[in-house]
Amino acid sequence: MICFSVDMPTSLENVETKWIDEVRQYCPGVKVILTACKCDLREDEQVAEKLSQRSLRPTTYEEGLAVAKRIKATRYLECSAKENRGVQEAIEEGARVALGSRAHGVSGSLRQSSCCVIL
Repeated sequence: MICFSVDMPTSLENVETKWIDEVRQYCPGVKVILTACKCDLREDEQVAEKLSQRSLRPTTYEEGLAVAKRIKATRYLECSAKENRGVQEAIEEGARVALGSRAHGVSGSLRQSSCCVIL
């Protein structure tokens, strides 16, 4: 799971310029879930004002989804711990993907192989 912060646009840029390369190098073949954090701040006026002073704005859903497609992420999720929105789904989906299960249940048996799981 690679996470970025909606209120820090450079963190999404870093997904493509730094983190995905690290994951692909050290965890070849691992499935990636891209997760946007702090989604509640997308509508926060103070955050918008602070970012606008640097000619920036909060990352949109569409921008996150576009990056997820470019890095070939298995899923794109958004969450807000403050509002407890999407957090449980992110944890469950991370576990499903890490354990090699399907969206509606565990598939067969777990394979014995070396792998890299970053949660």
